[in-house]
Order: sequence, then C-alpha cells, then structure tokens
Amino acid sequence: CPECGTKFSGGVFCPECGYNISDDIGDTQIEAESTISIFDFSTVQAEAEKQLAQKEIEEKIAKDFDIKDGVLVKYLGKDETVEIPDTVKVIGAKAFAPDPKKISQKSSIISVKIPNSVTSIEGSAFYKCERLISIDIPNGVTSIGSGAFYGCKSLKSIKIPSGVTSIGSGAFHNCPSIERICFNANLNNDEFELHQCALETKEQNAITLIIGKDVKKIPDNFLYCSYGYLKVKSVEFEQGAVCESIGKNAFRNCKELTSINIPSSVRSIGDEAFEDCISLTSINIPDGVKTIGERAFQHCDKLTSIEIPNSVTKINRWTFMGCKSLTNIEIPSSVTSICEYAFNACTSLKIRIPDYLTSISDGAFAGCVFTSLNISNSVTSIGEMAFGGCCNLTSVNIPDSVTSIGRCAFGYCNNLKNVEMPSNIKIIDDEAFYKCENLICIELPKGIVSIGKQAFEECRNLISINIPDGVKTIGERAFQHCDKLTSIEIPSSVTSIDVQAFAWCPSLKTIKIPKGCNCGSFWNHDCPAQIIYY
Repeated sequence: CPECGTKFSGGVFCPECGYNISDDIGDTQIEAESTISIFDFSTVQAEAEKQLAQKEIEEKIAKDFDIKDGVLVKYLGKDETVEIPDTVKVIGAKAFAPDPKKISQKSSIISVKIPNSVTSIEGSAFYKCERLISIDIPNGVTSIGSGAFYGCKSLKSIKIPSGVTSIGSGAFHNCPSIERICFNANLNNDEFELHQCALETKEQNAITLIIGKDVKKIPDNFLYCSYGYLKVKSVEFEQGAVCESIGKNAFRNCKELTSINIPSSVRSIGDEAFEDCISLTSINIPDGVKTIGERAFQHCDKLTSIEIPNSVTKINRWTFMGCKSLTNIEIPSSVTSICEYAFNACTSLKIRIPDYLTSISDGAFAGCVFTSLNISNSVTSIGEMAFGGCCNLTSVNIPDSVTSIGRCAFGYCNNLKNVEMPSNIKIIDDEAFYKCENLICIELPKGIVSIGKQAFEECRNLISINIPDGVKTIGERAFQHCDKLTSIEIPSSVTSIDVQAFAWCPSLKTIKIPKGCNCGSFWNHDCPAQIIYY
C-alpha cells in the first residue's frame, strides 16, 4: 500500500488503512493482475483435485486388487464393472473366481476391461463368473489358460485376437449363452476345442462364428463335440482371409450348419472336417484346394451337389460316404484315384466314372444309382463291394482289361440282368454276384480257374450258367438258392467242389461231375438233382 506500506494481493483496497490503490495504477493493469491471480488459483485447485482423485484410485486399486510383481493374484472388490490396472501383466489363476469355501458367494462382475499390458490369462482366471456378459481380450494377450472362463454362463460373445498362440483345454467350457465368436488366432497347438462352450445338454444359443482374416489354420477338433453338438448356425470368413487349411474334425457334427463359403486361400480340407453336418445343403470347394481328407463330407445327409476343382488329384476313402441326397458331382480330369468307399451309400447319386481310372477301389460306388455301367478299358481291377448294392443297375459291361473282380463287387445288385464278363479274368471272387436276384444267365470266360464262396448265391432267377473247362475249384455255397437253375455240367478240370455248393436248388434236375472230383455234400438240402459221373 503506498499509504501505509502494507503488502497484500487481491482487491484494490488496503486491508490495513483502506486506501484505494486504483487511484495510483491504471484499470487495465489491475484487471490483468486480478485475472492472473484468479487463473493461478484455479490451476492449483484443479491439480489438487487431480492428485486427490489419483490417490483415491490408488487406494481403491490397493484395496480391490492383490497385485504381486505384475501378477493379479486376486480381485477383492465387489464392483459390477471392473477395469484392471495397467500395471498388471498376468491375470493369475482363479483371480476372479469366487471363494469355493463360501458356497453362497457369487461373482458380481458383469463386464471386465483388460489393459493392453496383459499378456497372459491363467487357468480358471474367471472361473464361474456367472454374471459376466462381455469381455474384451486385447491383442497383447498370447495365452489363455485351461478353464479360464469355465462356467461363465451369461457370457454372450468371445473375441480371440490374433496375438493369442495358446488356449488351454476347456477355456470356455460350460458357457451356454454365447451367441457370437470371433476367432482370429493362430495357435501353436490343436488343444483348443470350441465345442466346449456347450453344455452336455442342448440348452444353448445358436452361434455365429466369424473366422478372422489372420487365421492360417482352423484347428483340429475346433467345433467337434462327440457327446453332443455346438449349435453353430453360420460360419463366416472375414474379407481378405488367408486361411490355408481346415483341420481334422474342425466342423464335424455341426448339425445346425446349413452352408459355408470357404475362402480361395484354402489349400487343404482335413479328415472328417464336415462329417455328420446333417443340415449342410451346399458348400463351395475353391480352386486351389489340393487335398480333401478321408470322411471329409461323410453323412452330410442334405448335401445335394458339389463341384470338385481341377486342383484335386485324389478322392480319399469315405469322403462322400452316406451323402444320400447327393445327386450330382463332376469329377475333373485331374483326379487319377478314387479310393475305398469314396461314394459308398450315396443312394441318389448318378455319376459318370472317369475314363482314365486304372482301378475301382473297394466299395467306391456301392449303393449309387446306376442303371447301366460301361467300365473304361483303362480299368484293370474292380475292388471288393465296388458296386455292391447298386439296386437300379440292370446291365454291366466289364472290359477285357479287367483281370480281377473283388469280393461282393456286384453283390446285392438285385435288378442286375446282364453281365458281359472280360476274357482275361481268372477268379470269380467270393460273393462276386451274391443276391443278384434277377440275373438270368451269365457266360463265364475260358480263363476262369476258380469260382469263389457264395459267388452266385441267391441268384434266384439264374436259369443257366456254363462252367468253362479250366475251372479247378467251386467254393462253398457257390450256387446255393439258385431256385431256377435246372442243370449244370462240371468240367473235368474241376478237382474240388465245396460243401453246399448247390444246396437249396429245388429246380436242379441233373449235375454232371467228372470221376475223381473231390466233392463235398454239395447237393444236399432241398436239391433233388441226379448226380451223373462221367
């Protein structure tokens, strides 16, 4: 104060003598000084409030979180919404799990925010957090332990980021409310099985599965559930997907899945990948796929058509077995091998056998819808049950290139009437024409040396058959139940006729047999034939 010398700040009147200092300094300067003084006070107040708030946060963290060396050992709070501190690197085992000693204790947590600092979620970390609805797993997380989210019955969505390389077994077991799964991880092992999201009952929501663009392989057993099934209603691949392979059993037993659009990046489809997807009606196999595994589409009951790309060279065993609605399939010229039972029991399938095949494998076309069959000259062997049970087949032309016909190759073809046999065949194998009930006659070539067990059993309309010179053995029950066979002459080359070879042939009148033939009781059991030795 210029009047009394008292020092003061703020205001224009001296607190000691009341002097008005505005008489000595300009209004502009007073206004500026006053503003500076007020600004300084606000800043100090804000800083104090910030420090107080930080202290409260630190106190709450200390109270609610037991953290040791970056590991969240235990969450001690009772909040519904939890934000984990960014000092945490590992969420420890059972960190959020209720105390098992306190039976009535339930977790209060509804949502959890995990900071980017976290790299690992250990086993049972969120065990039985039954109210937990959502959780955001950051990209920094690399491992999720066994049973990490076990029993989170209200959890509706899961997002597994690209940084995750390991997920323990049962990580999401017993989470029946899940509706959406976004999977973008590349795992170092195949332990993770999403089917464990399901209860052991079918009381669960239908799930939409999103395969992220960074996924290179869909793990083995990804959705397969042997004791039940996961209700996956749709599977979508993100645009720009780089997935190269679909693992073994990956989508097996997904009974709700109706269609899937496989991205062009895929090169292999594993064994049993879509087996028992009984609602699957359509699937595209993109150009570039080189291998389709065994049983890959077995028992896809509603699959009606499928196109195999030119990149495929082999159709594996049981690949389309039991696809009873499959009516059309184009086999490209790139395919050089059709393996055992590939199209077995495809009871609606009309298929053209490629001209370039060298062999027809066991059961390859058993049960298919053929009315006539012209086998290519490139074929040298016909496997066991290759055409067994082709009930609409009426005629077969087997080329001379064929040197072997396997057991029951045409068994149960009950409408087969005409067969053109190849000249180079040596053996009619066991049950080769078993139960071909409408086969009337058949001309056996001269090179035959053996007629196998039950080869023509139950060919009930067979009227005549020549057994050419050169045949040495006739097997057990070879012509049993050939009801209309009236006569037969056994050539002198035959040295053995096994038991019941002509049993239950009620129309058979005479059998001419060479002397010295080792004959069992081949004509007994309702066979009135007269035996004539020559």
